[in-house]
Amino acid sequence: MGGYYLENLYKADPDHPVRQALSTRHNFRVIMEKLNATIAVVNNLVIRNNIVYTYIESVDATNPFEIDFHIPTATDAIKKISLTLKGVPFRAYSKAGAAAGTPNGGGDTSGAGGATTPTSSSGGGETPTSSGGGVVTSTSSGGHTFSAHRHAVVTDSTVSGNAVYFNGTDLCVTGGGSFLTAFFTIATIPAHTHTGGTHTHTVTTSNHTHTVTIANHTHTTPDHTHPNHTHTAVYGIYGSTTPTAVNGYYDDGGGYSGADSYGNAPDTTTPWNIKTEYDITDKYSGTGWKRLKLDTSRLGRFNIILMIEVDLTPTA
Repeated sequence: MGGYYLENLYKADPDHPVRQALSTRHNFRVIMEKLNATIAVVNNLVIRNNIVYTYIESVDATNPFEIDFHIPTATDAIKKISLTLKGVPFRAYSKAGAAAGTPNGGGDTSGAGGATTPTSSSGGGETPTSSGGGVVTSTSSGGHTFSAHRHAVVTDSTVSGNAVYFNGTDLCVTGGGSFLTAFFTIATIPAHTHTGGTHTHTVTTSNHTHTVTIANHTHTTPDHTHPNHTHTAVYGIYGSTTPTAVNGYYDDGGGYSGADSYGNAPDTTTPWNIKTEYDITDKYSGTGWKRLKLDTSRLGRFNIILMIEVDLTPTA
């Protein structure tokens, strides 16, 4: 009878306090069931997260670029790691101007001395000094002056045989040793001048060349100093070459791997797409710090997008 009464009461009077109490208990039970189901779903939920690193960095043959990135500790799984890489021309924003003044002071340009540089790696060269000949003409007044001296004059035509010489006083015959003054007269000639008329000597040089050969050699600059001075920067945008012979190296926490060749530039200045969404997921595992290194054999710049896709476990 009690159950019958309550049932009829619930139907007859929706606002009756007993009916309200019963309805509230029912709704609370339904809410709790739904909440428990939701908690169960949340406990098994993972969150997909994209972590993006972007860089524009200059590189050359001796200065690679290294990227340090971190896989979060709450990572449930690494879904994908991809690299998009573009090679663009190196860019500078100033260049050195001319020296502007020389204040006092200075410093050594080289602490170990100067440098030696060969001027030619294949030796010297030959250079003709003239491609044609020429004519040289000199003018002279001629003539010659003689001091006092003596001449022997033959007075007997029968003298013959060995050579005759003068010993300072007498004339002698070589080999015979006898004096022959009877056959000669010594004539003393006073100082006098023989004058020749003005004349010229003409020397004609045929067409010819002079060749100078410079042997292979070096010029050495000794240790020296330059006075202290300044160069004023000239501001602007100055482009250069793109990177080429690009390689990638991967560090999963135990050091870099061997080189992964990314290819070569088409020329020295044209920007080029090195890699587009290149999948490097298998190069890394687990959480923590990781590294990626990019190198090149030439001055240039990298435009880099490194995208990491992971599933994260929610934490309270």
